[in-house]
Amino acid sequence: MKLPPIVTAAGLVLLASPVSLAVAQETGSDDSFDEIVVTGTFIRRSEGFTPASPVQEISKADFEANAPRTVADFLTQLPYSFNTTFTVGRALGSSNGSGSLNLRNLGSDATLVLLNGRRVARDAVTVGNVDVNSLVPQIAIERIDVLKDGASSLYGSDAVGGVANFLTRRNFQGFEVQAQGDQRDYGNTTDYRVSGIWGAQTEKSGVVVAVEHFNRDPFSWETYEIIRKRPGIDGAFRLAGWPARYSIPNRNAAGALAGAATTIADPACAAFGPSANTTGNPVTRLGVSYPSNCQQNAPLGTSANADENRYQAFIEAHHEINDSLKFYGEAGFLRTRTALVDTPGAAANPGPGQPAVIVPGYAPSNSFRAMNSAGVALYAQSSGVQLGFDKDGNGVNDFLPARSAAGQVIVVGTDPAALGANGLPVVPFWEDVTVVAGSRIFGMTCNLPGNPATTYNCRNDLNSTRYAVDAQRYVAGLEGDLFGGAWHYNASYLLAVNGEDDTTFGSAFSMPALRAGLAGYGGSGCLTPSNDPLLAGTNRPGAGNCRFFNIFGSSVTTAPGTLLANTPDMVTYITAQDWQRYETKASVLDFVLSGELFSLPAGRIGVAIGAQHRADDWSADYPALQNSGQSDLQAAFFDKKVGQISNAIFAELSVPLMKNEQYGLLDFTGAVRYENTGGPGLSTTDPKLGLLYSSPAGMVKVRGTWSTSFLAPSLYQRFRQNVVFTNAVNDGLTAANDNLSRVPTTVAGNPSLDPQTSENYNLGFTLKPWNNWSLDVDYWHFTFDGQISLENAVELASNLTTTLDPSKVIRNPAAGTVLWNGVNVGPIVGFNVNYINNASLKSAGFDFALNNTQDLGNFGALRSSILASYQSKYELNGRDISQSRNARTAGGSFSVPWRATMRNVWSLGSHSVQSLLRYTDEYYNDQNPNAGTLAKQHIEKYFTWDLSYSYELGERFGLKSSQIAVGANNVMDKAGPYVPDGNHTLSSMYDYSGRHLWLRLKAAF
Repeated sequence: MKLPPIVTAAGLVLLASPVSLAVAQETGSDDSFDEIVVTGTFIRRSEGFTPASPVQEISKADFEANAPRTVADFLTQLPYSFNTTFTVGRALGSSNGSGSLNLRNLGSDATLVLLNGRRVARDAVTVGNVDVNSLVPQIAIERIDVLKDGASSLYGSDAVGGVANFLTRRNFQGFEVQAQGDQRDYGNTTDYRVSGIWGAQTEKSGVVVAVEHFNRDPFSWETYEIIRKRPGIDGAFRLAGWPARYSIPNRNAAGALAGAATTIADPACAAFGPSANTTGNPVTRLGVSYPSNCQQNAPLGTSANADENRYQAFIEAHHEINDSLKFYGEAGFLRTRTALVDTPGAAANPGPGQPAVIVPGYAPSNSFRAMNSAGVALYAQSSGVQLGFDKDGNGVNDFLPARSAAGQVIVVGTDPAALGANGLPVVPFWEDVTVVAGSRIFGMTCNLPGNPATTYNCRNDLNSTRYAVDAQRYVAGLEGDLFGGAWHYNASYLLAVNGEDDTTFGSAFSMPALRAGLAGYGGSGCLTPSNDPLLAGTNRPGAGNCRFFNIFGSSVTTAPGTLLANTPDMVTYITAQDWQRYETKASVLDFVLSGELFSLPAGRIGVAIGAQHRADDWSADYPALQNSGQSDLQAAFFDKKVGQISNAIFAELSVPLMKNEQYGLLDFTGAVRYENTGGPGLSTTDPKLGLLYSSPAGMVKVRGTWSTSFLAPSLYQRFRQNVVFTNAVNDGLTAANDNLSRVPTTVAGNPSLDPQTSENYNLGFTLKPWNNWSLDVDYWHFTFDGQISLENAVELASNLTTTLDPSKVIRNPAAGTVLWNGVNVGPIVGFNVNYINNASLKSAGFDFALNNTQDLGNFGALRSSILASYQSKYELNGRDISQSRNARTAGGSFSVPWRATMRNVWSLGSHSVQSLLRYTDEYYNDQNPNAGTLAKQHIEKYFTWDLSYSYELGERFGLKSSQIAVGANNVMDKAGPYVPDGNHTLSSMYDYSGRHLWLRLKAAF
């Protein structure tokens, strides 16, 4: 039953009494700063300045108290933050260990991430988000400021949903080390982090160095809570078409091809239980019954979490040359290596205009003897070319049948003693079998002889898929005071480079190598690439160094060394290794001048002016096989090397309108920025206005802002050209749910994209009725126009207005029958999708923050807090899509009514106990289920509880300070919500890895 929002909120407050969390609003660092950095303004004023925008400060102490495995894990605790990534594994999250921040669920690219107030390079592959896990070593983070409204008037593009500014411990002095281990309760795999920070400060200079190593042990799919604890879920996971499905031609009484081909599943499917099963009604051909479909549990043995190693270093230095000239610099380095076991082989999906995947009749594995409609064996004219093996078992090597100019076998009849037109004796022949699109090439056994009933993934014994990320970031700047300290300047240059090198093994393969192997011309030592035996010269299929590849299930059930058995080198030959290399580079010149103008009765007017020059570059490099569209993805990947320039100027003003002991304070802020991103229509001017009122005693604060923001299209969105697979496709022309999977989808960039623009306003207040209580309430409203999103292939397929558009939905009548108005338009075999500017996205809601501190006397102190966010509106193009998963809506994303995080921290002397509760509301599930799986209408409410204890050892053992902390995350071992589609998980919303136990040791010297 859906509870009213007010009841849900009241329940959360009650739950918060024993167990609750919010991230603290105050800064609790032990390090001091020469100056206070205020995110959301460039104005420096002698009497201090508080902007009208809602800014949440997350202190180092509160960050550490939660013992997050990664920064992204911590950010999931913020109710207004969506789609950070819990999982680093096969098709479940990022494969390279990255994590993103998505404020207000407007998209990770609509949240600007800063490090010490300056930009960082976006990820190398999609240029779509900043990896918050790789900014700096976690030990170097002093605090995180989250600005929760639009800020393009100051920061430019990307600051639509808000800004997250990560600030480092720039004045740290001494030496501190930390070690943390995090063990999953099931599977006995461990994450650990070892980090250190060293700093030295003098009156005029300082340097800080931080290093960190993070390791994450791999664990397999079946260790996930959602699989271990849900009875019968294994059957729903059997998604892969392996052993494959085949199309076999039919003939009339005379032996000529006639009628439609018969599609069957591999006859050996039943032998592969329990990892595979047959579905659907059996198919009968020439009196023989075959399974109509075969599904294997492909995820078994694959990586739910990758083997990850991340190394980071960060250096900060500053030196005061004189009162008006100070130098500062930063350098950051990242090296991440991840490896995972992928699914056992991709699917055969010949692209439009490309030849089908054929198992020729002469292949040893092809058992489909050619017969006429009466079931009598047929014979063909001989080509005179003899095979090097006995296919029919009569003790004599068989001859290849002769073929017509059209490639069809020349049938003579049913008499085995007849002679062909060339005078040669006729020969038996077998039908050429077409591999049905969507069938996997490999099974869990890699098609090698062995136990067909195994659930062990053979990919564990082959090379893993690897991701290598390397990043560098350098900052150099000068700052100082002018005119006796009334003005301040800051000029800096930033260079950031992110590179990623991916090497894929196991889930990808070469289509030419596959075709050659099926025809008997496979293997690196086979010198003739032709698949036509009549053009192969003296080479014979399967002879010499040329080898056959057996795609049928019989490759597993046979003995090693037989004609039907594959060899490991043939598996390697067909899969080979693909690679992709990406790089993104950002170089930024910034200049800001700030100071104070004349005085008003309430105080001095503050002003800041600035300029920015930004150059962004992106490159993508693919192997020749992918350039030519000959990989299993069946469409071309185009190399790219593109760039764009952005130039901007801005001004900011703060005006104290009132300062009165009787009536309080009233401040006005205003800012405007003009930015041009190097192309027609890619320039915008964005203002921001704000008012802040504070009562005389500070008991009441009222704030409001209005602004416009923008998001320039990324280089990836403008120039991308590659292929992905689309799953859970339902053809709108068919009555039943087709549940098409792994449909090749060509994604093309759109150079003509316009910037996304946003109008947003925020109204809020803070109440402090007592010294130990505070309540913050904010109403936020975003109107996002021209939103850039990728067309949704699932939606294109199911919508009758688009499913027959040949420019978007590719159909192939030769691949099957789908009738529409009496015409066979064919099943869907591919998609073409582009980035588009959607008309409008509106999102609105409320943020709540309640904080309380209680002095318990001899029993210590209790600090309780709750953060909650309620989304009241989520509309796309005027259509209400709120409270929904929006999996089938282009431009839409998760819309969750309520999200909350709650915390209680009890402290007594050196002891501290923290209890954390996280809550996510229910919402509608609009995704199609997998075949044979019941639909699920709603994603249920979800709670998790974390508990931890820490003890401060103080200055013992010759240390300045030391601490030991232990905890359990997800104490109740709560499994994430199950969904009956795709991978059955929502890993961007929920952590499925179960209960975690952790230990952290910290020491300062």
